[in-house]
Amino acid sequence: MDKTLAPILKEMCRVVGADYKAIDFKADEWYYEHEWTEEQQDAFTDWLADYLCKNKDARNTFYILRKDKKACKHSAEMFVWNHGWRVKQV
Repeated sequence: MDKTLAPILKEMCRVVGADYKAIDFKADEWYYEHEWTEEQQDAFTDWLADYLCKNKDARNTFYILRKDKKACKHSAEMFVWNHGWRVKQV
């Protein structure tokens, strides 16, 4: 696992109470295993944007060329869109 991706996935798991070590992140559609609320998703997206802005290696992994809050937020939103847990239906 990439050293910059592991903390992101660990935080995703922590948010929903999932066991990071029990998830096979190489499996297809692993992100369907858990659900989170929109509030949890928004809080994680904000956390990820901050993580990306503070961590140059993570920005490089996400191909963010400059330390810019807007670019980090956009990348965080795209990550959640593609790899975030399912949103609980109310």
